[in-house]
Amino acid sequence: MNVFSIIFPVISVTVLGYALARFEFLSKIQINGLSKLTFTLLMPAFLFVTMATTPISEVFNPKVIGAFYLPVLCLYALAMLYYYWFAKENPRNISAAAVFAMGNTYSNVVLLGLPVTMAALGEAMAAHVFMVLSFHGIVMIGFTSFCGTFSSQETSQEASQETSQLESVNPNKPKNSMGKRLLKLASNPVLASIVGGMLYNVVGFSLHADIQASLRLMGKPGITLALIVLGSSLHYYSVKGKMGQIAALSLIKLLLLPFLMWLSATYVFDLSKELTAVVVILSASPTGINAYLVASEQKQLEALTASTVVVTTVLCMFTISGWLMFLL
Repeated sequence: MNVFSIIFPVISVTVLGYALARFEFLSKIQINGLSKLTFTLLMPAFLFVTMATTPISEVFNPKVIGAFYLPVLCLYALAMLYYYWFAKENPRNISAAAVFAMGNTYSNVVLLGLPVTMAALGEAMAAHVFMVLSFHGIVMIGFTSFCGTFSSQETSQEASQETSQLESVNPNKPKNSMGKRLLKLASNPVLASIVGGMLYNVVGFSLHADIQASLRLMGKPGITLALIVLGSSLHYYSVKGKMGQIAALSLIKLLLLPFLMWLSATYVFDLSKELTAVVVILSASPTGINAYLVASEQKQLEALTASTVVVTTVLCMFTISGWLMFLL
C-alpha cells in the first residue's frame, strides 16, 4: 500500500490554496467569502448526509468505541488542563485550551483514516471506521464548541467595563447564562449538521434519494474548498515562535496518541488484531481539517492549528507506514 498516493491529493490542494493567496490570485476578502460558504453550507451538507446514512446500528461495538475514546478523552483533558494553567499565550482561556486539546486529538478520519484502513485491512473494516466517525464530531467538535461559548478573555479591560455598565443597568441579569451558551452552540452549523444527521439516523428515517443526491453534490466541493481555505490561511498567519509547539503537537498526535490507543485496545479492551489496527490507524491519522474549522470559528490559535494540520499531514506518510509495519 502506497500511503503517499493517499495523502498527496490532500497536500497538493492545500499547497494550491497557499499559492492562490501568496500570489494574490484570491484576495483575503474572497478567501473569507469562500470560508463562509464552505463552513456554513457545504461542509454541513457533507457531514449531515454522512451521519444520516452511516450504518451505525449494524456494526455498533462498545469495546471499539471505548478503546478509541478512552485515550482520546484522557489526552484531550490533559492537554486542555496543561494549556489552561501553563500557557504563556492566552492563559486561563477555556476556549483556547479546548482548541489546543482538539489539535492534539482530533483525527482526519474521512480523508485519510478511512482510505488507509480500507487499503490495509480490506473494505470490511470500513463499517468500524464509520462507527467511530459517528461519535467523533459530536464528542470532539461538540465539547470544543461548547467551551468556545465561554468568554475568551476575562481579563480584557474593555469587556470588564462593558460588563460593569450592563450590570449597573440590570444587576440581576446573568453575565453569560447557560441558556445563551446552549443557544450559541445550537447555532453552530457544523455541530448542528452532525447532531441532526445522527438523530435522523437513530430515529430510523431514510433520506429520499433525490435529497441525498443533492446533499452529496453540495458536499463534494466542501472538502476541496476547506483545504484551499486552510492552505490560503497559512499565508496570513505568522508561525514565528510557534515551531516548538507545532513540533510537540505533531509528535503527540502521530506517535503518543496511537501508542496510547494500542495500549487501550490491547490491554484494556482486548480487541482483536484487526480491530486494534483500525483504532490505531485512525488515531495515527493527521489532525483533521475540522480542528482548524473550530479554531477559525472561535478565533483561537488559528495559526497554530492550521500549521499543525499541514505538518501532521506531511509527516503521517512516514508515521502511518511505521505503525502499519508494527501492527501487521
